[in-house]
Amino acid sequence: MPKWEDDARIWERLDVLMGETWLPLKELLDVIVEYRDEIPLQGEALMFGGLGTFVMRYNELRMQGANNPQTCLFEAVLAVQNDRRVRQFMGHMMESQIDENVQKMQEEYQ
Repeated sequence: MPKWEDDARIWERLDVLMGETWLPLKELLDVIVEYRDEIPLQGEALMFGGLGTFVMRYNELRMQGANNPQTCLFEAVLAVQNDRRVRQFMGHMMESQIDENVQKMQEEYQ
């Protein structure tokens, strides 16, 4: 059985999904950005830093024509990982988990 990376159907479907998703997603995010002050960090990180960054970067690279879907997927994931909103959210999540674990340890030793 071939690996998922070798299945051309995946890359064809990904291209279709990313191409058809970009404009409606951009239009939605353009409206949502008007309410940015009301959106919590996790919402901003997921909508703009995650989904928006991923779809935008993937399509930018595909439109250049020189990049195959696999490279575009890899680069889009990297762009999400490097997005400041995603990094800030992940840092906040890690801090919360550490604080929770410290609290549990303190309670166990009292």
